Amino acid sequence: MPGPRRRGTDSAGRRGPKAPRAHATARRRLAASDARDVEPLEPRTLLSSAVPSAPFPSGDQFPVHVAAESPASGSSVAIGADGSFVVAWQAPDADQSGIYARRFDASGNALAGEFPVNSTTALVQSKPSVAVVAGGGLVVAWQSDGQDGSGYGIYARRFGPGGETAGDEFALNTMTDGGQTTPAVAAAPGGGFVAAWMDRVHDGDGPGIFARRFDAAGAALDVAEFRVNDEVIGAQADPALGVDAVGNLVVAWQIQDGAGDYHVLARRFGADGVARGVDVQVTTAPSLFVSAGCSINGNSTKGSFSRRGQSP
Repeated sequence: MPGPRRRGTDSAGRRGPKAPRAHATARRRLAASDARDVEPLEPRTLLSSAVPSAPFPSGDQFPVHVAAESPASGSSVAIGADGSFVVAWQAPDADQSGIYARRFDASGNALAGEFPVNSTTALVQSKPSVAVVAGGGLVVAWQSDGQDGSGYGIYARRFGPGGETAGDEFALNTMTDGGQTTPAVAAAPGGGFVAAWMDRVHDGDGPGIFARRFDAAGAALDVAEFRVNDEVIGAQADPALGVDAVGNLVVAWQIQDGAGDYHVLARRFGADGVARGVDVQVTTAPSLFVSAGCSINGNSTKGSFSRRGQSP
């Protein structure tokens, strides 16, 4: 008669896969089996990362920026309800680098030339993120070096449906020390928007993710930014976010744990900015590198989200 089975083995005596390496504290918060700390993956209606059908081009590639001799990088794109879209990128400006954007119709025809986004040109403006808001207007966010008096800060500017400016650039973050970088912006109902970014010092254990909501006029709906990540152990970075038709949002980001492995986490918030649960681990295995991304089902008031991870 076979002896008693050892814990962690199957009926044939084989051991299952090893648990992902992680900082002891972080592991307790990230383990999907610990229902007290982390919501399990399945009940959150996460969708598969598999692409159901490969996309196909509807035309040839075309240049976006006019000054071909000027290097451009760090592009961001957003599409409107009518299929038109806008691209933002960083390129050299009067000082070092600035943010530019250009609008296109649903067929890919340029609606106008590229235009500068930032009005402050000292030092470096980079890492743009763009969203098309209700009514066809635009909001572009970026990181700006030295403008808020303490390293990088997060700034944004609004534009009308025709690309005309709808006000001056303005700061999104209220906490300025330590540096705030890599913004992500998403349109919210009624012409408003939500922005998220990495803050290097204010989550209690190094870099963390913070967010703030704004109305259609660019006025803040939150007195100050709020911390997104519930778990503070490890380095949180590279935020991405999505907002559904009623204003619920999901923020996703990458975390590097104490063992040097990367994971993607996400957290849900209601339209009032109040968290709906704790961090959810999106990736099922650690990786040498992942990048976060999420999208919200705008046709649902429940707000499901999908996962997208990248690794070499």
